[in-house]
Amino acid sequence: MGNTVPKEDELESEQSFLGRLKRLFASPWRGIGPWNQKEKKKLLSSILNMNIEGDVKQINCLLIGQISSGKTSFCNAAATALADSGEIKSPFTVYQEGEGTTTKKLDICNLYARDKSMKLAVYDCRGIHDIDSIRLEDVLRIVDGHIKPGYILKSDEPISESDDKYRRNPTLNDKMHCVIYVMDATASRRLLATETTKAIFSEVRRILSGKHVPQLVLVNKVDRMHVNFKNNLEVVFYSDYLKSFLGNVASFTNLDERNILVQSNYCTEKNPDLKRDFLTLNNLREIMQRANDYFTYIVKTQNYDEERD
Repeated sequence: MGNTVPKEDELESEQSFLGRLKRLFASPWRGIGPWNQKEKKKLLSSILNMNIEGDVKQINCLLIGQISSGKTSFCNAAATALADSGEIKSPFTVYQEGEGTTTKKLDICNLYARDKSMKLAVYDCRGIHDIDSIRLEDVLRIVDGHIKPGYILKSDEPISESDDKYRRNPTLNDKMHCVIYVMDATASRRLLATETTKAIFSEVRRILSGKHVPQLVLVNKVDRMHVNFKNNLEVVFYSDYLKSFLGNVASFTNLDERNILVQSNYCTEKNPDLKRDFLTLNNLREIMQRANDYFTYIVKTQNYDEERD
């Protein structure tokens, strides 16, 4: 027997894909530039000097995503952009898919900007997978501040309240102030997420929405979608295909497209890239601003409740 002939709708889908991949808009559909050294310095300064609302020491951000979606690589890209030292920083170990050594515990990625401690801490937890996934109960307890860094996440049982890593009375400083769903841009629409991942995402989104915790999506590896993107990251915001892809992500996550960030991490590069750092800093600022909006809401709610009492 010969090769299976693709169905007509599959051929149309492939042709549509190729057309969108090559097509660029005359102007960017999202403006974050100009992409130059001067604006990069302004971005870095705005991050370093950002005032955090309320009585909070630092912003806690939780990354949730499938195995090898690029969560730890994003932490390294952030470390590089914030250091602004002319060197690529890799303080957090990145493992290859299939090695069985992806993050299995709740890790805290402490970031530094020009050797100064940041007002932002990024938490990285075990990747979501059909067979070996983080439990929903643990995700929610991490968000509520009950689980301390260093806890070994288990797929067969949630954390026990008697565990040394369980925090009984968390404060706002212990909780997550922003949750980011990390996705791989190189995945097709059908492989955007497995059924188990969809189920976990859906339930987490539903519960967090009730808590008013900011939720963002970080679409990783956009530079690998097309050779033009790798050579010039500015092009991504002119791309018809990427805009269409983000529309699919928005539909899947049930979040507005403005809540979806695009990211390019370092992989085999030997030297930092201005535009990659610019994109990373822009995403970090957006994350911190959304968390700050959450703090403002908390403060106003507390003041309102006190006035009613």
